[in-house]
Amino acid sequence: MSDVLVDTSAWIEFFRNSNSKWAEAVDLLLSEERVCTTSLVIVEVVSGARTRSEFERLRKDFRALPRVDLPEDEWPKMLESRWMLKTRGVTGVSISDLMIAHIGLVHDKAILTCDRDFWRMRDVLGISLVEVEAKDETRRG
Repeated sequence: MSDVLVDTSAWIEFFRNSNSKWAEAVDLLLSEERVCTTSLVIVEVVSGARTRSEFERLRKDFRALPRVDLPEDEWPKMLESRWMLKTRGVTGVSISDLMIAHIGLVHDKAILTCDRDFWRMRDVLGISLVEVEAKDETRRG
């Protein structure tokens, strides 16, 4: 059951610092087959490869994950969300982060992220985030 959408920031931490609590959380979720991805995250992560062989390996690895994407009818809802965030003082959130938040909402996925913008959006949009408290614990919050 892939119930966690891992954001680009958590993947970057996973690949850069295998000893971090974020990397260990991703590793645990992968071992439990709880991870899914989205096309946007794949483009952001895989395009950061330094070599062609790394690019091909990452592309192959990400193809193996279940994928969820943004339905076409979600764009008007994102427009409303962006305006609602602005009116509540949550500004500076990227469109890509807002897209990932909406993908999580639409597909009922918790999001694992290191990006503080998701925590700023949480109460306004009602997204579910995975809280990483210690290296060996992850829970839906």
